[in-house]
Amino acid sequence: MRIGFHCVARMMPPLLVCVACAMCHETFSAEWKAHVGDYDFKNDTYALRVTPAGDILNLEFNEVRVLGRACVWGMTQDEQGRQVKLKAVEKNPVIEIKREDNLTSIKASGRIRGENGADLENCAVFEVEAICHPERIEFQYKLTTLKMMTFAQRVPFCVVAYAPVDSFAGKPLEVINAQGSLAVLEVKQKFEKIQYQTNNLQSFSFVLDNGKIEFASGDDHGREARMSICDGREWKGNNLEISIMPLLPVSRMPDGIVNYPVGQVFKWSYRIHFTQF
Repeated sequence: MRIGFHCVARMMPPLLVCVACAMCHETFSAEWKAHVGDYDFKNDTYALRVTPAGDILNLEFNEVRVLGRACVWGMTQDEQGRQVKLKAVEKNPVIEIKREDNLTSIKASGRIRGENGADLENCAVFEVEAICHPERIEFQYKLTTLKMMTFAQRVPFCVVAYAPVDSFAGKPLEVINAQGSLAVLEVKQKFEKIQYQTNNLQSFSFVLDNGKIEFASGDDHGREARMSICDGREWKGNNLEISIMPLLPVSRMPDGIVNYPVGQVFKWSYRIHFTQF
């Protein structure tokens, strides 16, 4: 005779019932579950939205808009040698969600296509996973080329993130370069060209009155990256523009052109830490 869980539970002492239920719930919650459409996450520290195309939208901390949008972006050349912008689009409308202990993982997968040119309709696929901890987020990216691709850029793919200037104007900006040197700058109320090298950074931090937001590159699993930050007001924008780039996996050709074969894999990662004052 088969006996269901609830029948067995009646035979258990109360403490054992609680333990059994907890174990059952933990097994269930650690599975990936499908979610159709955008997914909104919020905890006591921050909030964000993830789209099926892998875009990160409306990241907020202490009622401050940290990022309006972060998305995968790239640049390649077509057969005529013309520069073609690449952008991420959704592969399907489904996002995967997994909850385990105090972590929530949000995974989206998409494809990369050219903004024009049918031959670049499906040139790469990618996956992004946002791992939400109580006071930090880890973003992990994996991109695989589906076609032979030619790049004249130093880094063919990257994440471009847009931080509203209004959120950080007049606040300190701490940057640590690739050599580990720290410099303390300021996001000016009125645009002034930054006189410090803000490319190839290990990390940088926005310092607010009631907290600190640190962007750090790479992770402990080989997904190395470098970051840069620039003021979009230089070209009439209204955002600080952040680029998070994988390290180049091959050497540049003598003429500056890099060719990547079908199946070339790029992996990179970055983290955002939130500290309350």
